[in-house]
Amino acid sequence: MTVPSALARAHYTGNGSTSTFSTGFIFFNNADVNVVYTDSAGNQTIWVENNQYTLTGADTGAPGTVTAKPGFIPATGTQLTILRDMPFTQELNGDVLASYSAQDLEDEFDKIYMSMGQLKEVTDRALTSDQAATINGWTPVFAMVTDGTRRVLQVIDWTGGGTTKPAVGLYIGPTGLTPTLSLGVDIRGPAGATGPGTGDMLTTNNLSDVPNKAAGRTNLGVLDTSLTGVVAATARTNLGLGTAATTPSTNYPLLANNLSDLPSKPTARTNLGLGTAATLNVGNAASNVVQLDGSAKLPAVDGSQLTGIVSGQPIPSSTSFAVGTVMHLALSSAAAGVTNVPNLGTTSGDQLFMVSFNYASGVTVIHGSAAPVGTVAQSWKNVSGQAVTLSGGDQYAVGTFVRVS
Repeated sequence: MTVPSALARAHYTGNGSTSTFSTGFIFFNNADVNVVYTDSAGNQTIWVENNQYTLTGADTGAPGTVTAKPGFIPATGTQLTILRDMPFTQELNGDVLASYSAQDLEDEFDKIYMSMGQLKEVTDRALTSDQAATINGWTPVFAMVTDGTRRVLQVIDWTGGGTTKPAVGLYIGPTGLTPTLSLGVDIRGPAGATGPGTGDMLTTNNLSDVPNKAAGRTNLGVLDTSLTGVVAATARTNLGLGTAATTPSTNYPLLANNLSDLPSKPTARTNLGLGTAATLNVGNAASNVVQLDGSAKLPAVDGSQLTGIVSGQPIPSSTSFAVGTVMHLALSSAAAGVTNVPNLGTTSGDQLFMVSFNYASGVTVIHGSAAPVGTVAQSWKNVSGQAVTLSGGDQYAVGTFVRVS
């Protein structure tokens, strides 16, 4: 067959309905054809035969046909590019004085011209200078422009050339410069998934999500990575740190807890030398430690269980008491409204008199052989050291008294 054209590329714009596309060039094998699909965002995908398309027309001497499979028909705004991509090899092997098929020789010549057409397609997309120019190429100056959410590079100037400056305003497309912004390549590429992805590290984890920490430290060039052994101990010594530096903080009570975080409070009280009274309250209620009142006196308490205390006893009308005798006198009940108040008094000898005092009427009645007047033959004092006097009748009628002379 012949190679009537150097064409090695066909480009189509999708419309959502057209599904068949001519290659525009002849080819020997289906493997010599590439089909590139460009979506509306400028992302390119190389289609695979029998997955997205089928191809017919190989080795027929005429262009073939690419047929998009259902579900892959190019939509409006998309592009489909068909390229010849044959290997640069020569597979005919001849021997001396051997005979050759004319068709085999022609096929090899055809491949040569097809390869040159393939190279021409590539150079046509390259930046070149005009024929009369001195070899001093132009270098493009780019600026980033916005196309919705996309970012595309645009040629805004050229530098370094020695001839007529190439056109500006073109955009970097998938196969070269293009005047159409929508065909420019998004230099940012597709957006990544929202949120942490597989293998991502979070700043909030402070590197705790590094899968191999030992390898990470090695990659960072950190020596003696764990600060264990001699180096760590030496470092603590150089810093003047004691054993508390390596003790978990949970072993120490916190100031704000006011000792509530001690593990054993009974043991702590024992270590402080405190007895059982340390856990009791003061007062006069049950299980209280008795506290003196503001006058340094015992408060009113139930003394029914007290022992070793001599209770009040009847007082005889006449008795002799030796010096040093202790007498406890207590109130005793009489008739209604009258309280018998024992009192000490003498006229001669060692006589005791009973004095009844009616608290309601204030009347004092003296019981005994004589009134408490005359010479006091013996002297009595109470526990405060105050002498007993008989002038008041019942001044020291109640209490504990001792004969002193």
